[in-house]
Parts: sequence; structure tokens; C-alpha cells
Amino acid sequence: MLSWCQHLPKKNGGQFYALKGILSANEILTFSSNFKINKIISLDVPELDEQRYLVILGFN
Repeated sequence: MLSWCQHLPKKNGGQFYALKGILSANEILTFSSNFKINKIISLDVPELDEQRYLVILGFN
């Protein structure tokens, strides 16, 4: 997503919001160095017994 959508948010203050299931350290390491993780929020989804996260990414 980051590689083909990086032109969409503003360079100053623009962010990506990504809904993730399993969030692995290996996947985070594959993010482009153009981006940084601003925040990871654990979500509780009613009637769902699986992990869900909201990952907020910004530009470096």
C-alpha cells in the first residue's frame, strides 16, 4: 500500500491509517524508510476473537 499510495497524503502532516490483523515485527521492518509509525492502537472488535490494530503512519 505504501509504495503505490505514497503520493496521496500531504508531505507535511499527511498520514496513512491502516487496519491490520496480525502485526509482525518483520512486516514493520519492510516499511520504506520514507515512513515512520506514529501510533499503533489495539482494537477490540465486538464478536471477533482475533487481533486487530489501527496503524497510523506518517512521513519521515
